Amino acid sequence: MKINYLVLLCFVILAACKSVIEEPEPDPDVEIKPLTETTDVKFTADKDAILLLINTKTDWNISSTADWISFTSTTGKNNTGILISATKNTLLPRKTTLKLTSGTEIKEISVSQAGAQSVNITIGNQTIKMILVEAGKFTMGDPDFYSFTQHEVQLDSFYISETEITNGVWKEIQGNLPYDTIPSYTGVSQLTKTNLPVSYISWQDINNQFLPKLKLRNAFNFRLPTEAEWEYAAIGGKYTHNYKYAGSNNIYNVAWYTDANYSTTIYSKKEVKTLASNELGLYDMSGNVSEWCSDWYADYSAEAAKNPTGPATGTKKVMRGGNYQSSALWGEVLECKVRYRNSTVPACYEISSPETIYETKHYRCECLGFRIVMAIDK
Repeated sequence: MKINYLVLLCFVILAACKSVIEEPEPDPDVEIKPLTETTDVKFTADKDAILLLINTKTDWNISSTADWISFTSTTGKNNTGILISATKNTLLPRKTTLKLTSGTEIKEISVSQAGAQSVNITIGNQTIKMILVEAGKFTMGDPDFYSFTQHEVQLDSFYISETEITNGVWKEIQGNLPYDTIPSYTGVSQLTKTNLPVSYISWQDINNQFLPKLKLRNAFNFRLPTEAEWEYAAIGGKYTHNYKYAGSNNIYNVAWYTDANYSTTIYSKKEVKTLASNELGLYDMSGNVSEWCSDWYADYSAEAAKNPTGPATGTKKVMRGGNYQSSALWGEVLECKVRYRNSTVPACYEISSPETIYETKHYRCECLGFRIVMAIDK
């Protein structure tokens, strides 16, 4: 049998050509587009929407487990544009993930929505209005005081109460007021008015009693502000005009202090929100009652810091803002200035001349109250 070598050679060449045709090399000049160019979506707190472009030649579908997200279409074929919408957010910032699928290709898209500018927390018949303080960087401290060394501080966003915690809110949580059983107070009716800032409370009262009970009534993470958060809020956050006092260079506009009580023979605290607010809409951060912070007191470091919480240990806690007993010195009310800081022991009681015949116990919290912060979970 004769073999036609020419025919055989042709078959070998054709087989080789077929192999090349079936498995072509990728063309480096041809752009392979991802399923979508979008990797994350950021919505404002208002009702908002964005256009999502989908790149595919086959069927696709998109889904989300969040009830505040909606789509103009959840399925389709080929290249498509759809609207993704978010409902108005009246609470804290929120996040979710979208899942876009086409055949074996899966793309996850991160979605976040800003929190509301203010959030109302209802407790019984009382309401605490929480104001958003947006993240920012500022110079903390006062060059006029050695222990107030100026340094750069960067803070994440947080919410802080519009006013100092009032008698009404404290009584709703605790069941009674701190001075209900103090004879010198029970006879003065104005001290039990609902909208007066609560005072006469220790740092332990707040952290061991009030805050745990408040958290049981709501699902939010409440706490005292750090000293850095307090100062940043007092100066007006990113909207600051760098006023001397919280909201004005004229103390009469924004603070209840000794001279502002000239119309009465008794220096006393006043109902909240009766003077002007600062740039963020926060009231009484320069006067009325001083306010507890969460930090232990110590001299500032000159080093820059992010979300500082103060030293790990100490003997006194930071208190900020002046109060209705603050008085002028050399033409200024130092205690009421937004940069001024002070401190006292967490239990409020201090003893002078201990173990002598002159030993005296002093209670330091008569003019001391607080406001709260609502942390934003990351």
